[in-house]
Amino acid sequence: MQSLSNIRCIKAACARLSLPAVEHDPNGNLISVNVKGETLWFSNYATPFNQGVIDQICKDKEFTYKVLKDAISMPKTKAYFDPAYQKIQYAPFREFSSEKEIVADIFKNFSLPMIVKMNSGSHGTHVFLCKTKEEVETAIAAIFQKNSSDYDYIALAEDYIESSAEYRVICFDGQVVLAYLKDNSNAVFTGNLSPLHWEGAKAVLISDTTLVATLTRFLAPSFKAFPIHFGGFDVIEDKQGNLHLLEVNSRPDFSIFIRGNGDEPVTLMYEKILVSLAK
Repeated sequence: MQSLSNIRCIKAACARLSLPAVEHDPNGNLISVNVKGETLWFSNYATPFNQGVIDQICKDKEFTYKVLKDAISMPKTKAYFDPAYQKIQYAPFREFSSEKEIVADIFKNFSLPMIVKMNSGSHGTHVFLCKTKEEVETAIAAIFQKNSSDYDYIALAEDYIESSAEYRVICFDGQVVLAYLKDNSNAVFTGNLSPLHWEGAKAVLISDTTLVATLTRFLAPSFKAFPIHFGGFDVIEDKQGNLHLLEVNSRPDFSIFIRGNGDEPVTLMYEKILVSLAK
């Protein structure tokens, strides 16, 4: 069985650099690599580059916002705890006693259209563009639906930014090592707002050095506020050409990018990272 795309590219980079990659499971999705006497472990989409708490902050969009909002432009965001969550130790976090009260507070702080989304989701799951009060109510109810496999006990309301472009920017130790455009200009919306989940969307490798430099300058303040070594930064460009950070993924998945661009750009990225670690 073939390894996941991320691990496959890491193993290819190791082979080019004559770094033995030891496989520890039958599918080759758990590997270790020795670099300058240190054993680095890679498992599925997890890398050894970040501390565990960094992973947790990135999974929690509210935490990410709290850490970075004063360092870099992000859409205003507010979190709401499920008023029906039963675990007694979480009772102090319940600011509102009903979904109706939550919706009322959302409209005190945000205007339509707005984004309502689950706090710990990925791949565009439970992200709603709401244009009416009824859509906000439906979104909150969906996120707090306990019988759903996508249940979250925290919902987020967020300012909507009309996009002219959206980018995924992969950074290692403060440097851009890969960047691509999430191009849905000729794609069909099928219900998931995440650009690369539209039918016919493409991940387009960015080779324009001027654009890469612009993205690098924009993201630079975030590394002073948040000590992440490796991550994928989702950056949106509004209609006026201003950049805003949406979220950070400490375990980026390259499968959609590889589908349209092949393994080579990701292999080269990991090769560059491993070379920097071996110095």
